[in-house]
Amino acid sequence: MKRICIDARYIFPQMDGIGRYLYNLIDQLSISTNDNNEYHFIILEVEEFAGNSILRSLHRRKNITFIRIPVKPQTIKNHFIGKYLKNLKIDLYHYPQFDLPWFISGFKIITSILDMNPQKMKGFFPTKIGWIKKYYAILTNWIALKKSDKIITISESTKKELIEFYNYSQRDKIQAVHLGVDAEFFKRTNKENLGKILSGLRLKYNFNRYFLYVGNNRPHKNIERVLTAFKAVLSQIDYKLNFLLVGRQLKNNTEIDLLLMKLGLKENVISLELSDAELNALYSKAEAFVFCSLSEGFGLPVLEAMALGCPVITSNISSMKEIAEGSALLVDPYSTKSIEESMVKLLTDEKLKQELIEKGLNNASLFTWKKCAEGTLSVYSQLLNA
Repeated sequence: MKRICIDARYIFPQMDGIGRYLYNLIDQLSISTNDNNEYHFIILEVEEFAGNSILRSLHRRKNITFIRIPVKPQTIKNHFIGKYLKNLKIDLYHYPQFDLPWFISGFKIITSILDMNPQKMKGFFPTKIGWIKKYYAILTNWIALKKSDKIITISESTKKELIEFYNYSQRDKIQAVHLGVDAEFFKRTNKENLGKILSGLRLKYNFNRYFLYVGNNRPHKNIERVLTAFKAVLSQIDYKLNFLLVGRQLKNNTEIDLLLMKLGLKENVISLELSDAELNALYSKAEAFVFCSLSEGFGLPVLEAMALGCPVITSNISSMKEIAEGSALLVDPYSTKSIEESMVKLLTDEKLKQELIEKGLNNASLFTWKKCAEGTLSVYSQLLNA
């Protein structure tokens, strides 16, 4: 039996993209190997967070053992976790981020590189010492490339960026494995309940027709160009139209407030933090989900919007083109005119809107966590049987 250690210490109390990736990957790996004795999974957790972790829902799985350690990722101590791994007798160690611990050995190593934004995007680290964090990211990512036996990226786009950024010659060492869409996104709450939630939100925040964005306001998310395009759209219509920005980092955000004042959009843009049920209700009637990022490792929100029956406007570059071409309106994210024209199209062409909803649903259904687990297990197998 091969013992595979998956480092799940990036599952924090407030779940983010990497946490969801880890949880769904571990869940599906466990399910897909449950009927054989070929693999056993050792799951590393941060001791402080383990008691209330979402991973507790998997604690009865016979092919999983959970190990708690007191070290958090993204710290200097993280590079010295070898002493905790030494007695686990593992054959393979899978780390899910670019800051792979430096001083580990005695087993095969796989690192997942989710995107290249920390290394290449200007302003990704906004603090005064941001340049230190950036070059630390560049260094640790380079060490991960050197030290790992295999690299998993979550898109062909990220694989290409990684190779180009480091002028990396060992292309066969890197394998792209797409993420999946949670099955919950395809489940439709009954229309009556969805309508009640949406009616309550409309009454509370005073909006009717609207575009939707979900995420944060890091520079590469390109919110300023999107809202500039939205302002141009407003000058072409004679009815009330809103833009809803949803995310815990967007509500009461000083930078967003200053941007809205600069663009004169305080009355038309609403920043919200919502529950999953409220967000799903918003997706159901949005004119479009507008996600015109300059760079994404995968762009999972695009597929989640499609799964919820929402037409999508997204970028014609990076991984967004890879996962959405043919099922969304693709725009040049550097051109406010391109974004504006796509918004106007969906406001005026109901047939196009319905076509995108249908194509989006079909496209999103192709990306599953089962496929993600199968692709990842294939990489494990290649390495362990080499």
